[in-house]
Amino acid sequence: MERTHELVLGAMPKNLGEGLPEAIPLLAEKAPSLLLEHGRSWTFAMPEKGALDKATRTLILLGIALATGSESCVRAMAHRAKNLGLPRRPFWKP
Repeated sequence: MERTHELVLGAMPKNLGEGLPEAIPLLAEKAPSLLLEHGRSWTFAMPEKGALDKATRTLILLGIALATGSESCVRAMAHRAKNLGLPRRPFWKP
């Protein structure tokens, strides 16, 4: 299946929930090739069959979002974590 910016845009709300940045639909409208490249880069950086599982990748991205102060990214990664069934509390005892 050929990947189009419409497919990338369509997958984002399911994947990111309410954390979808407001700029993404605007990007799809004004620079669809850039949105397509964003989707391609994401797939390359976070391959499904990479060394890290989805939960670990999501927690790393959540940490980056928290460190950079990106509210929409924090919401997006929290949404992903919830969909993956990750607990809200740490897995370990301090």
